[in-house]
Amino acid sequence: MCASQTSTLSCSIQRLLILSTSLIITACLLTACSENPSEPGINTADVQVEEDGIRVTNERRYPICYFAVGRYYAAQISWAPVSSPENEILPRQNKFIPFSEIGGYEPGSDILFYYWSGKDATPEDIRRLVIKAGY
Repeated sequence: MCASQTSTLSCSIQRLLILSTSLIITACLLTACSENPSEPGINTADVQVEEDGIRVTNERRYPICYFAVGRYYAAQISWAPVSSPENEILPRQNKFIPFSEIGGYEPGSDILFYYWSGKDATPEDIRRLVIKAGY
């Protein structure tokens, strides 16, 4: 690593730089591989349309909260994420949501399904699925 004519101080600095670089690369790799609750991907919510509602499966390893609304109605309202037991789905669990509980839903219209993790969701944390509920 260090040549025999290189000073001890230069050799120590070179080793320190290599060690620092290795630690930074390791930290970056660990951060990139960790699961981020706000990132879409494999760990998401799965929504299936049933005859009289939708069934949502939380495929994540932590609870999610949701807000479902008819697509055209969504353009007319302002809403903010609210996290409570009523709109929470536990990890690896599913929940049936009747069409009658989805604000502004009309038969055959699309549903916007928003979901997030955590009690204090920011706009960046919220994910949206468009559900084609028309038969």
